[in-house]
Amino acid sequence: MMFSGLAAGAKAIGLRFTISGILPFALLGWFAFGLASVENAGPKESLLKALNTSLHSLGPAGWALMIVGSFVFAVITQPFQIAVVRLLEGYWGASVASDHLRAICAEFQRRRRHYLHTRRTFAATRKSKHVTAYLTRQLERYPDPEHILPTLLGNTLRAGERSAGERYGLDTVRSWSRLYYELPDIFRCDVADLHAEVDGGARLAIALGIAGVGGLPVLLPHGWWNLVWLSAMALSWISYRGTITAASNLRVVLASAFDLYRFNLLTALHIPLPDDHAQERVQNDQLSKFLASPDGKSPLPPGIKYYHPELAQCSTPDQSGD
Repeated sequence: MMFSGLAAGAKAIGLRFTISGILPFALLGWFAFGLASVENAGPKESLLKALNTSLHSLGPAGWALMIVGSFVFAVITQPFQIAVVRLLEGYWGASVASDHLRAICAEFQRRRRHYLHTRRTFAATRKSKHVTAYLTRQLERYPDPEHILPTLLGNTLRAGERSAGERYGLDTVRSWSRLYYELPDIFRCDVADLHAEVDGGARLAIALGIAGVGGLPVLLPHGWWNLVWLSAMALSWISYRGTITAASNLRVVLASAFDLYRFNLLTALHIPLPDDHAQERVQNDQLSKFLASPDGKSPLPPGIKYYHPELAQCSTPDQSGD
């Protein structure tokens, strides 16, 4: 009965949450259980034997408690998912120490961007197309130097924000919540899947990082068992890099959404479509200021008349001759 209830709950929450939400903390929970078994092992007892004894001592009730605990912990921490991602983006609070650390890491990222830019220029002069293309893809993960964040994940996500709607004068963050509901289902599914990859990768990187740091003092005296915490740290880094790749793909999808469907946003807001790109940028810039102003103190440009396509269609004379 209990497991059927868990299955029903997982189905209601969604398979994506089940995998990206429960798996990282389930791994962390079992890793902590293994460390406790190692810590309680005798001085001459084999660690494998200690682990085997602990697993057998769990019994059905212990196994059920571990499974239920992983599920409940994942549900409880789900609202903090955004905070986990923002931690890996480089938003580390407002203390003096975090400000200094953020400044140091941001300067490293800025110099890394400059190094990639210099290498690309050199590769272009030597007409090395493959190297130039590779370095260009790497540079696309960085915003302008004045908007650099302390981590590569943060820069990749910010580059997506700065390159999607801003090319048309739209504030990506402000306008995305409106544009999203004008997208076709296939676009929204792609965005949701990529967001889930970013969230799941961030959770897995954090969980494996905690496991590696926690395993260091326990496994340090046990010889080759140190490969366990080293592997956890390596997998944490791999997961982080995978999260960056997902963020890069998300950047492409966001840019495509604005390229193809930004006029749907204007139509939904009953704002007339611009005649050219220059007019579009001016109009969208004012629209972004309006969306960012909850009190309406930054109104739309004067002279704009709302356009109601359904009314215009109804008022069109019948040309059928009937």
